[in-house]
Amino acid sequence: MAGEKAKENAKKEKAVDGKGGNRGRLLAVVRVRGTRGLRRTISRTLELFGMTRKHSCVLVRQNASVDGMLVKAKDYATWGEASEATVAALLGKKASLAGGKRLDDGYVSAHTGFKSVGELARALGEGMTDLGVVPGLSKVFRLQPPKGGFDDTKRLYPAGACGYRGEKINELVMRML
Repeated sequence: MAGEKAKENAKKEKAVDGKGGNRGRLLAVVRVRGTRGLRRTISRTLELFGMTRKHSCVLVRQNASVDGMLVKAKDYATWGEASEATVAALLGKKASLAGGKRLDDGYVSAHTGFKSVGELARALGEGMTDLGVVPGLSKVFRLQPPKGGFDDTKRLYPAGACGYRGEKINELVMRML
């Protein structure tokens, strides 16, 4: 009985840590505030995500350690589940390669097993791959300030712009492209 429970828990952990089939939800994390008055621990957390500047965005898989980092950075960033359309738009418009070049279908088909950026976005959304399969791709997307602006950047969502916002992150990212 106890051995079966341990095997079941090991399967769940394997699925969450990225070595199983289901790797957790794909989250879009956007930095909302700058560096002024930032505590060192929060600054380090945002650096670990790769977000050193305001209006930068990263795509990460949800797991326990990422959840802890997001809770620590909740007053300076916003996040939610990224849709396939949002991932495709980010890759198509804001993904940059080494040398400042843009990511296109030709590069994706030549350097990965995917035929197009859309197919790569679909695989990312389903948890079948990570951005690391594209050589030379920057993990950080530099976005513009959102059209219409942020809500209050010092309050949590829904009253402000920071914190967890679920599916609404897709609307924000599209306004920032």
